[in-house]
Amino acid sequence: MNNTYLLLGQLYKLRPTLAQLLSENAADIFNQPGRSPTTNEMKRIIQKALERGIVRVDSGGHRRRKDGERLDLASEQLSANLRIELTPKGGALWESQASPSWDYFVDEGEPRAIRGSAWIFLTGKSRSWLQMIDDTLKALGFFRTTGRRLVVLHDWHPLYWKKLRVGYSLGIDTGHAVESQLGTRFMQGLVAGDERLANVFSVLSSIWDAKWLASLR
Repeated sequence: MNNTYLLLGQLYKLRPTLAQLLSENAADIFNQPGRSPTTNEMKRIIQKALERGIVRVDSGGHRRRKDGERLDLASEQLSANLRIELTPKGGALWESQASPSWDYFVDEGEPRAIRGSAWIFLTGKSRSWLQMIDDTLKALGFFRTTGRRLVVLHDWHPLYWKKLRVGYSLGIDTGHAVESQLGTRFMQGLVAGDERLANVFSVLSSIWDAKWLASLR
């Protein structure tokens, strides 16, 4: 894998800080096994990607630089708030290499309280895939008899750089009151709510980019 795709692979899900990209522990942070570029090598990789317009800088509340604008990586302008992100051009380049299966994309949305009950939300491109995930959860004993809500999402962003014309959000009533111990945990997300459920979802949510992840091994 060349260094450009190494960088894009660090950015397609996340908008990391420059400090994270330049960290000596970057391979662990981004779960990319193998030799990691040195700090100076990584600076050159980032600078070249900026000049090509496949990544850009987001300085938080400050001005977002134009695509292709040069960044002085040695200047005092750099701060903990400086994040590197893919441009649509960079996202398309990553897709050409990764061949992701968007029909199998699924993500965890923000939990919400509805009529006093804790609801979890799953978002995806395919309605049938969300239904299969729901059936799998039921088969494993999760939320068999509680309510469901399916909502169509227009001009949906599965990832920060990617827009799809239509997506879906599946809401699932956990059956636990928000004030209860389990309800409070589910309002913090699947990992806090139920470790076994979180592990199952982790497997299901990793299918869409499995080909890419396998290429890193």
